[in-house]
Amino acid sequence: MDTTLAGGVERRVLRLIRQHHLIPPGSTVLLAVSGGADSLALVQILARLQDRVSATLHVAYVDHGLRAVAALEAERAFVAEIAASLGIEFHGVRVATDTVKRSPEDAARTGRYHALARLAGALGAERVATGHTRSDQAETVLLRLLRGAGIAGLAAMVPDAPWPVPDVVSPRLLRPLLGLSRAETASYCAAAGLTPCDDETNADRRFLRNRVRLDVLPLLRAMNPRVEVALADLAEESHLVMSAFDALLERAAVQRGNGPDGVLCLDTAALQSLAPAARRAALRAALRAVMPPSAGPARAHILALEALALRDGDAQVSLPGRLLARRVRSMIRLGAAERDAHPAGEPDRPVPFAGEFHWSGFRISVTRAPFPAGAQNGDRWAVALDPALAAELTVGSRRRGERMELVGMSGHKRLQDLMVDAKVPRAERERLPVFRTARGVAWVAGLRVAHWARPAGAGALHIQVHPPERDPPSAHGSEFL
Repeated sequence: MDTTLAGGVERRVLRLIRQHHLIPPGSTVLLAVSGGADSLALVQILARLQDRVSATLHVAYVDHGLRAVAALEAERAFVAEIAASLGIEFHGVRVATDTVKRSPEDAARTGRYHALARLAGALGAERVATGHTRSDQAETVLLRLLRGAGIAGLAAMVPDAPWPVPDVVSPRLLRPLLGLSRAETASYCAAAGLTPCDDETNADRRFLRNRVRLDVLPLLRAMNPRVEVALADLAEESHLVMSAFDALLERAAVQRGNGPDGVLCLDTAALQSLAPAARRAALRAALRAVMPPSAGPARAHILALEALALRDGDAQVSLPGRLLARRVRSMIRLGAAERDAHPAGEPDRPVPFAGEFHWSGFRISVTRAPFPAGAQNGDRWAVALDPALAAELTVGSRRRGERMELVGMSGHKRLQDLMVDAKVPRAERERLPVFRTARGVAWVAGLRVAHWARPAGAGALHIQVHPPERDPPSAHGSEFL
């Protein structure tokens, strides 16, 4: 091994571990190793630092079952061999991924974290370390910018984080390599005589992260060779700002505590007295306290809650996870909605600025392109919306009593009546994707678009909804979906 290169890399990793107190002496740490350069560098570096951090290490390989069996078996055997050569106990686990209600990326990520949490619990490991690098950080910042993230989203990844998905066991998630670039982990592996496994899915441009890695970052790097450092610095500064806000909000008289029925109460006068940035940070903290971890507050949810706090009169806003924010005089009551106030289905989710994602079995594509004046959509599953809506656009199920302002008519029409008029079967009404902003319903996929949501200029946000494959309709059925 090139001891000069390796020693420099290892010292930097040790410095980050000590700076953030990632591995207290006596800890048991589970290392997630896929066989790629980043995770190989992770296991090699921590094995060489093991005595200095006084930790017990285990290696885990997670098989998602999404690739050819031969390739997965070869990877697993390779990682097991590496672990054995370093004297570290190896564990191989396989997870089932559900790609019907999630994209393959989301399903693999969720399944991986569930499997790692269960294994960590069985081993008594309080921490799980991954090989995320500064290059991954830069990609994550760009992805969140594309999806319209606020400053909290730009904070992206941190070296020591809570477990990212809900689980019975919740170890800490460590990223000891966050100060290294992907090029540095590759050089470290070469210096150590390690040949990483090649995952062919990393070149598949159907995945948005791969397009950012393969197409966007090289263009940015041509303009600024240190763009990864700049994006990683932005993430760190955003995290520091959010941490400072959180500390201030602990002393702010915004949250009045839980009501007798477990509802979180917010003082609208206190919210209105805050600067906009502090007010949104306070609302984000309140939403995090009541929303399920799998949903998480998005910018659209925060803006809708802020509008509720700033308006005059009583009103309410539905939120993901069957939550309801109800304004009554000077208080906002934030908690679970009444039974049947929100139909069953997946939580609302933000619509990305561009790319493809899945919601409740529907595949949804988002692009930006011109839309000439007077043009009409020929496909009822496609729409062109005002691009100004992109920052707060979400998709979810129909809500009880919800209305929309339709093109070609004055006033509002209930979605229930709209679907009855279109002869949508009762069983399908709660499944149709409903796109909305804080103003209201912008588009019901397959049906109508609100007059205020149409493109105001030459550009447009184009959304194409691909319904899930259905059984052939019966003689009395509907061809609607």
